[in-house]
Amino acid sequence: MFRFQHINDLQFLWVIPLVLLLYFFLIRMKKESLRKFGDTEIIARLMPNVSSGKRWLKLFLLLTGFASLILGLANPQIGSKLEKGERKGVDIIIALDVSNSMLSEDIKPNRLEQARQSISRMIDRLDNDRIGIIVFAGKAYPMLPITHDHVAAKMFLSNINTDIVPTQGTSIADAIDLALKSFPEGEYGKALVVITDGEDHEGEVIDKVKEAVSKGIVIHAIGMGSPQGSPIPLFVGANKVGFRKSKDGQTIITRLNESILQQIANEGQGIYVRATNSQAGLQRIYEEIQKMKKTEFNNQVFSDYDSRYYYFLMLALILLVVEQLITERSSRWFKRIKFLLPLLILFAPSIVFSQSESSHIRDGNRLYDKEKYQDSEIAYRKAIEKNQRSLRGNYNLGNSLYRQENYEEAANSYLHASVQKADDKSLAKTYHNFGNALLKSQKLPESIDAYKKSLRLDPTDEDTRYNLAYAMKMLEQQQKQEQNKGDDNNQKQDNKDNQKDDKKQQEKQDQQDKQQNQSEQQPQDAQQARQLSKQEAERMLQALKDQEQKTLEKVKQDRLKGQRVIISKDW
Repeated sequence: MFRFQHINDLQFLWVIPLVLLLYFFLIRMKKESLRKFGDTEIIARLMPNVSSGKRWLKLFLLLTGFASLILGLANPQIGSKLEKGERKGVDIIIALDVSNSMLSEDIKPNRLEQARQSISRMIDRLDNDRIGIIVFAGKAYPMLPITHDHVAAKMFLSNINTDIVPTQGTSIADAIDLALKSFPEGEYGKALVVITDGEDHEGEVIDKVKEAVSKGIVIHAIGMGSPQGSPIPLFVGANKVGFRKSKDGQTIITRLNESILQQIANEGQGIYVRATNSQAGLQRIYEEIQKMKKTEFNNQVFSDYDSRYYYFLMLALILLVVEQLITERSSRWFKRIKFLLPLLILFAPSIVFSQSESSHIRDGNRLYDKEKYQDSEIAYRKAIEKNQRSLRGNYNLGNSLYRQENYEEAANSYLHASVQKADDKSLAKTYHNFGNALLKSQKLPESIDAYKKSLRLDPTDEDTRYNLAYAMKMLEQQQKQEQNKGDDNNQKQDNKDNQKDDKKQQEKQDQQDKQQNQSEQQPQDAQQARQLSKQEAERMLQALKDQEQKTLEKVKQDRLKGQRVIISKDW
């Protein structure tokens, strides 16, 4: 993490353009004075030792030295120690429709682009809130896990388009279901913002909304488009060639379905806003979200900073001394090297001041090999500051966080690495480790998807193949446990109903007993006692069977866990 301790001192940098303007003014005045003595070309021949190149070099050294002095006074600092901190905020997930109908241009420039721009503006306003992104069409996919990294959120947002989801359609229910799985457990503010044109083709939306509300999630809806509708543009490359047509040759018109979105917002205890050409409604929803209960998040922050002012002050001293030593008289050595001046101007600051991305990664690798994972994390973060799209930096940062058992942040780093350009082998390893981090976070469906992506890139990786089978087995067991839990609940309800029926029968029998004589009552009581004893025995037998089944499943699961160790691939 980089910062200036005295950032207000940077305001003195405005003096540099002022000095530059003053210099040009003095040169012009000097030329005007020389013209008074005669022809400038003749005067130049009379002063052969005057070097205009040296004059510009002296100016460059003077201005660069002055800028270095100001930067040194501002005291640039680099974070050197990470500590756990706490932030108060709300978890927000944006579910963005990326179906082809979102390319309709009834909202300018189109529905999807207007939504992306509005989301970007909302991210700029977020303070301590965490944000995640889901994209959906015929099926929903996680784009960005919930994170404090707002810069990463904007980077992933810029890559969203209608080609990112292979299955077309609009399944709002699937998006809500994925959001339910994406929110961490806990009692705190959770908001889901669904941005779509409302043309849901899958159904079961309201049931998912009610399930979300039962888990404390507030759902807001934004309608993109107009009720009158608009055709869907058809593109070949970047060129618009017409509009999409149905099988019978009719132009497809996509219309905003406000009724379903209003129903989602009402059932989800949120608000519905219809987007316009001027704004997409996120401003109102953001204000509603800020009224929600905020919770404390654990977060890693830099608590100690190393000062770097002395580098800049030293450079300023050297440049100003050299500037004084150089005269404006022409010399042979300067004529030989003056063509290097443009290169010096372009590359000198980066050579002097910056440590390269690769050197930070090498430092991080050296610390990682010594199992100093927290220190290696700092080095990798410095590399990412140099290049946010660094594949090696994000990948190795994920490994370091994984070793510290910070699996959610590790998954986020692997996700950053997975969207960068690289060869198949490198991306396969990235998706492998991404799957491991998701598996450790108990996000089994997402981990299975990551392992599958890894195997598509490298089908020969046996470790990934094993981990995929392991994750699928875990998911199957989890589903069985949930099913058994549901069956147990049903059994308990049946038992309660049976007990009620037994009680009613008992009351009815008591009334009959009062009407019978004493001789007939005694054998009837004995019969009831035998009947109750039989029911109780059946319940005990069923309970023993259920307990035995759970014990067998637990033993099988423990055996499966002990077969092999999940392998994390280092770069």
